[in-house]
Amino acid sequence: MLVLSRETGTSIVVKSADETCVITLLKIATDRTNVSILINRAMVNRPGDLETRTVQVELNCGEKIGAMAEMWLVDVRVEKVRLGIIAPRQSSVHRLEVYQAIQNENRGPGDEADPDRDSTGSPVPRPSAPLPPSLDVRLDEPQSDEDDPE
Repeated sequence: MLVLSRETGTSIVVKSADETCVITLLKIATDRTNVSILINRAMVNRPGDLETRTVQVELNCGEKIGAMAEMWLVDVRVEKVRLGIIAPRQSSVHRLEVYQAIQNENRGPGDEADPDRDSTGSPVPRPSAPLPPSLDVRLDEPQSDEDDPE
């Protein structure tokens, strides 16, 4: 079990070959016995489909977060909690800020973000028909003698 501390509004990413789950701490109960967690799950075999659910997790209790991963509420403090993640060895588990830093580093220093791709790497739909020329292009075209009013 990997145990990570999280404050309200921060997340953990659990990624495997088949799915990616993002766990976000929404709220800590005032009596510190449970927390509200948002679980987002995207699966490779269902692109564009996102499973989202909010769960209440009690201290020392677990919640299944993916096909093969589980999250446990290990400890609750005033402003943060400790979440235990149980996942297969092939999975990666990172705090969201670390996951994003790894993604940026993998892009490389000379690589700029491709405007035709969104943050998940999925292609952004583009119109299939060519766009009409802009007004600027038409004004730069040479005019024929028929259009010239002499």
